[in-house]
Formats: sequence, C-alpha cells, structure tokens
Amino acid sequence: DLYLDINRNPVKWVEKHKKPIIINDFSKTSYRNFSEQTHIKSFMAVPLIQRGKAIGVLCLFNKEGGFSRKDSQPLETLAHQATITILNARIHEREKRTIQKLKEVDKMKADFVASVSHELRSPLTTIKGYLDLVIEGEGGPVTETQSEFLSIVDQSSTRLLNLINDLLMVAKIESDKLRIKKELLSVNDILESVSKGMLPEAKKKKLKLVLRVVKNSPVIDGDFDRLEQVIVNFISNAIKFTEAGGSIELFDTIKENKVVIGVKDTGIGISAEDKKKLFDKFFRSDDAIIKNIKGTGLGLAIAKGIVEQHKGKVWVESTQGKGSTFYFSLPIKRQTAA
Repeated sequence: DLYLDINRNPVKWVEKHKKPIIINDFSKTSYRNFSEQTHIKSFMAVPLIQRGKAIGVLCLFNKEGGFSRKDSQPLETLAHQATITILNARIHEREKRTIQKLKEVDKMKADFVASVSHELRSPLTTIKGYLDLVIEGEGGPVTETQSEFLSIVDQSSTRLLNLINDLLMVAKIESDKLRIKKELLSVNDILESVSKGMLPEAKKKKLKLVLRVVKNSPVIDGDFDRLEQVIVNFISNAIKFTEAGGSIELFDTIKENKVVIGVKDTGIGISAEDKKKLFDKFFRSDDAIIKNIKGTGLGLAIAKGIVEQHKGKVWVESTQGKGSTFYFSLPIKRQTAA
C-alpha cells in the first residue's frame, strides 16, 4: 500500500527516521506516485517526538516557490508544542479513565457494604427486640446479676446496630442513593428542636448548652431530619470532648446569601494535623483513642455527605486545648419576618 510503504510515502520516512524532510521536486525522488495521487507538489514534514519515539508527523505542502530550511524552524517549534499538547491530552484521558474506574470500584464497594450491612441489621434488630423483652421480664423473672449481664449485651448490640446504620448511611452517600426529602424549613426551628432534644444529655455531663439564633430566621430548602442529624452529631461530639463544667453554644448567622450554623465548645480542641483528616471515614483522633471515647469514626463523614447533598459546605476551626467550632453553611431561600 502506497501510504504504508516507507519507500513511497515521505510521511512514513519522517516517522521512521525521526528527522524533518523537505521535497520541492518529487520527480527526482521515489515518491513520484505519492505526489501524483495526492496532488502535492512541494512538501515539508517534521516528526512529533516524545521520549525518543515518533508519535506523529506535522506536514505542510504546496507552498508557492517551495519550502526552505528557514521554513522548517517554526514548524519544528510548532511540532514541539503540539507534542506537549498531545501528551497532556493523553495524560488527561488516562486520568479520566482511571478516575472512572475508581468511581466504579467505589460504587461496587459501597453497594457491597450496603448489602452486607442490610443483611446484618435485620437479624440484629430482631435480637435486640427480644433482648429488650427479656430485660423487661417478659420471659420470666430476671435476677440482678442476669440484668447486669443483659445490660452489657444490650449496650454492645446497640453500638453494633449504630455502626451498621452508619455504614449503611455512608454507603448510600457514596453511591448517591441517600434520599433527601427537601421542603422549605425555618433554620431556627431546626436549632430549637435539636437544642431541646440534646439538653438532657448535656446536663447529664454538667455542661451548659446555649442556643443563640438570629432574629429573622432564614428559610432553606432542606430535609429536616437529615439536617437535625448533622447538628446532633456536632453537639454529641462536643459533649464527648468537653469536660464537666464547660459550655456548648449552638448558633446561626447570616453571611451574604448563606446561613452558617455552628456548634462551639470549650473542649480539648483539635490538632492542626487531625483537622485535615477529621471528615474522613473511620478517622479517630489520638485524643479519642487515648481517652477511650466511643465512636465509629463515621459521624463527621456522614455529616459532610448530608451537607454536601444540600449544596452546602462543612468545616471546623479549633485550637488544641482551647475548644472547637464546627460549622456548616447552606443556601438561603429567604428570611422570615421578625
């Protein structure tokens, strides 16, 4: 074939020898047939070289008066730039394929976790239900020692059920299957509901829980239960990491067209290193491990996923030994009247 034969196609010659070529008179070369079939009278080509290998050929042809060596210099510069562009495009395409494969693997992993967690949750829910009946004496009298043992089993089964529920939630977020039932909500209503619900837990640890809301409550488009879950997680963490006698403040504020909701505590704070990984799945700080504070390391990752599904952002500000403030922002629909 003419176009594949190195002796009859000057493009193939440039590709093989990795050198520029200029032909202004095809009659004196072995490329006469090439000229006749392509109607090319004058020809100049330079190779596109990447790591010593020709990945293409850049050609110009039919210049009036023919080509000179001076013409090849700008073409070689253009070929160099074209090589870089092609290389970048290939790297970008390779990265896109890699990212797509990783997404597919993540989705398979999330689906697997969701499936296994669901299968575990059903029998565990049944076990816990019957365990509650036994504790309540439905199966007959329970001695004090038996009650103590059953209480330990109940606490462990509750922790396990919470872990399974968290794993299911993470799997749904990662596979984009988390159901968000959006409606117009008053932010202050959410904060007041959470504050009332968390007050007994704060008092149990001798902590002061303060609610401070803006005068005109912002209205957002969101899922009440999911957003309440985020705030409850923030306050639960604040309670865990704040010593008795400390305080926790739940507040909201307006910044441009967003409402910022925050939970501020007087707890032990977070190191700069830990702040970088705080919202990663399964991350637990050294303080949490040393102080044997219970947790799955999934709560903040879930909170981040829920906020992002609401087109919001989550972050933390903290100084070790001086407390922390967890924030998340959401777009405002409007503000209610005072």
